[in-house]
Amino acid sequence: MQKFGIDYLATYSPVVRIESVRLVMLIAMFLGLECTHVDFITAFLNGDLVDVVIYMEQPEGYEDGTGRVCRLRKGLYGLKQASKIWNDTPHKVLVELGFVQCTYDAGVYWRRRNGRVMFLTVYVDDIVMAGTAADVLEVILELGRRFKLKNLGRVRHLLGMEVNYMPGRMLCFSQTAYIERLAEKNGLASARPVRSPQFHHEKTLKIETDEAKINPPATALIPILLG
Repeated sequence: MQKFGIDYLATYSPVVRIESVRLVMLIAMFLGLECTHVDFITAFLNGDLVDVVIYMEQPEGYEDGTGRVCRLRKGLYGLKQASKIWNDTPHKVLVELGFVQCTYDAGVYWRRRNGRVMFLTVYVDDIVMAGTAADVLEVILELGRRFKLKNLGRVRHLLGMEVNYMPGRMLCFSQTAYIERLAEKNGLASARPVRSPQFHHEKTLKIETDEAKINPPATALIPILLG
């Protein structure tokens, strides 16, 4: 069990807002830029642990029989500060590559070089790169020298959304598959769709005061779908 001030200090790690992702891709569409989706593999294991000293027992299956413990040198899934360690890692590299972090959204980066502009949005281990094909390839190669990456090509699925993107022509977001998964998870897969959840000339009922009579799964869907 980690203790604040001993095993960890700061834990906050910003992620890009969904509105910022949409705005960046909209700008990219109007500018005719490519939008490429890149995924960092085992992201949290890339960051260096420098702010505190943490020891852990030898992992099961790797014990050497001495009873000694290991000192962590890298971030590890499960650490309270793991997300911050990882977030700081690509940030340093992106700054080295000439990118500037947006003042209003820490998950957005931009760069202007030789008259060409490039945007990046960062959501934990997912990056969307908006730029010319040559600039996008250059940044992917630079990041690939430091991290294990998976180039997913033009953005098609992102943050629970289906994306249909064509530079200079079209940008469409859809959450159909996401909504269908939520419906199935909450036992609504066979529910009959209606245009409005309210019927005409419906006789209203008194407000239920007994929480046990309220359907928790259904009420939980509302904030999820509204974001």
